[in-house]
Amino acid sequence: MTDNNNILSLAATPGSGWRTTRVIAGTAATIAVLYGPQTALLSVIPTRATWVPRAIHSVFCNLLGVRVETSGQCHDEGPVLYVANHMSWLDIPLIGANVNGSFVARADMQQWGIFKYLCGLQRTIFVDRERRHRTMDQRDELIDRLAAGNNIILFPEGTTSNGNRLLPFKTSLFGVVEAARKQDIDLKVQPLTLAYTGINNLPMGRFARQNIAWIGDEDLNPHFNKVMNMGRIDARLHYHEPVSLDDFNSRKDLAKHCETVIGKSLRRANSGRFDSSS
Repeated sequence: MTDNNNILSLAATPGSGWRTTRVIAGTAATIAVLYGPQTALLSVIPTRATWVPRAIHSVFCNLLGVRVETSGQCHDEGPVLYVANHMSWLDIPLIGANVNGSFVARADMQQWGIFKYLCGLQRTIFVDRERRHRTMDQRDELIDRLAAGNNIILFPEGTTSNGNRLLPFKTSLFGVVEAARKQDIDLKVQPLTLAYTGINNLPMGRFARQNIAWIGDEDLNPHFNKVMNMGRIDARLHYHEPVSLDDFNSRKDLAKHCETVIGKSLRRANSGRFDSSS
């Protein structure tokens, strides 16, 4: 994916329209106002500096017209590793508005304009998959965060799907759970299911859902504008029961459990049926 380095320029892109301009300008203004207070919080009590990023994500979603309905109970007594399905850049502000935690994200997000600032404010952990020699350092950073009581948000598919089905979870990404146990960190793992369910007050079908999905080599700027002009978007975020590695024989079994419950919940949500528990 290319053309990701200046999201702020979308407001001036020909054909982007007033909607994109309003969302970008409103979000940028919110970041400008809250950047100072958040920087101060991060320097004093970083584990408690969560309300500013959530507020910014909420502003972005509200300006875009994303309505999020939640179900289940979010377990936020850290440390918690949240694992969620992934289909679009839109997942980040949507989950970020509802969950206290730092994302694990691909390294090149540090170049994505307005998202770069959001990542900094939310203490995003960047993973460079092209530099295998840094794997140990990145895992250590995750462990340090968890040991400090921070919550981490992980997309174990390792990439984005089309939203109509779940991709297999990469069990290697659950290695941090094993490392946390070796450090005697009492870590909970909570699966989250995110589904896009409606567009302009109508049920969302497979085609519209695939328009939200950002997959393959599609440039970010055109996709960003496309989503901006889709209209009002309805989404569901379901919190499943938290578990721990001690509940399973291995990290692979834990990953399979998370994949199973999220996959089942996603299929139900896409068909118009919604989970209320578990």
